[in-house]
Amino acid sequence: MNRRRALLIASSFSALTMGWFGIHLKDEQEVDIRFTIIADHLRKELPYLQISQADIDLFSHDHLGWLSSTRQPLRLSGDITKTFLLSSDFFLNDQSESRPLTYLGYYDPYLRGCGNTIARAT
Repeated sequence: MNRRRALLIASSFSALTMGWFGIHLKDEQEVDIRFTIIADHLRKELPYLQISQADIDLFSHDHLGWLSSTRQPLRLSGDITKTFLLSSDFFLNDQSESRPLTYLGYYDPYLRGCGNTIARAT
């Protein structure tokens, strides 16, 4: 093996290694940014509710996991707010704005359907 070939192999290996670390760091930074975007969006959309930061963080983590499992992009819309409210005890507590919200787990309509609100009125 001559010197040029050794330098070529070494530089290729280092370029690939640095590229992998760069991609890995970029993905972690992107997750952190999306995590913050979701938390800020919920705070902006629901300022009248008492929500702990821990519950928002748990929801943000679960929502990012759901997005990555379904390979969907992050879209800031009412869907995030709706999913957060369905994932909390907001509707179980008769939509009371005076009670602090508790995050119950990421909402899955197949596991936990909507309650029958008409049955409570009778």
